[in-house]
Amino acid sequence: MNAETEWRKENNMSYFIYNDVSSESMGLLIKSMTPPQKAEQRNETISVPGRSEPMFRTYDEYSSYSIDISCIITDSSQQRKIFSWLSGSGKFIRSDEPDKYYTAKSCSLISSTRISDEIREFSISFECMPFAYALDNAPVTVKNPGTVENNGGMPSEPVIMIEGSGNIELTVNGEVWKLADVDGSITIDTQRNLAYRDNHVLLNKISRYDNNVYLPMLNTGKNSISASGTVTKIMVIKNERWL
Repeated sequence: MNAETEWRKENNMSYFIYNDVSSESMGLLIKSMTPPQKAEQRNETISVPGRSEPMFRTYDEYSSYSIDISCIITDSSQQRKIFSWLSGSGKFIRSDEPDKYYTAKSCSLISSTRISDEIREFSISFECMPFAYALDNAPVTVKNPGTVENNGGMPSEPVIMIEGSGNIELTVNGEVWKLADVDGSITIDTQRNLAYRDNHVLLNKISRYDNNVYLPMLNTGKNSISASGTVTKIMVIKNERWL
């Protein structure tokens, strides 16, 4: 019985996928992995003169956090290849949540410990952005008018693609955005705070009746979407996410 078989027999093994490469395919055995966490939300405590207790103010901002992993390398000849793989940034998927991914970067020091001639042990820390996103994030076509269901755990920042021409009014959950002089199509990317077509920025083409500058969000659950004017197609990338 080789070292890998022994470890798999004695441990309930997990795995992770980083930039489309599985730890299993790299010959890594996972000893431990930080369980899923909830990102810290920014807040402050405000003292008010004449008030017997302070007030809390909470902001829609969340901190990144670390996922720490302890690994076994069963083939020491692969060590440099593994170190090269565990660099930079990209998508991180954990085996206990295979339908979600994190945006992560690996920039911590990796130092290995010799267990035997062939086996090495090391730890690595991934810094993750606060949200876990749905791995299945294909665009969905929406009837006009229609609904889009956000199955995530909190409001999401979608990408809305509209095909049409001329002046169009987009309505999402009762809020209205005016799209001026649409020429074939326009894409509204709330996550990136952009409106564009064929890599040309078109933020000057989109405005709200109340003059606020924010772009459409999707609430949890069902969301109503419609567009008036010459519109032939509406597609939405939901970007469902969880804390």
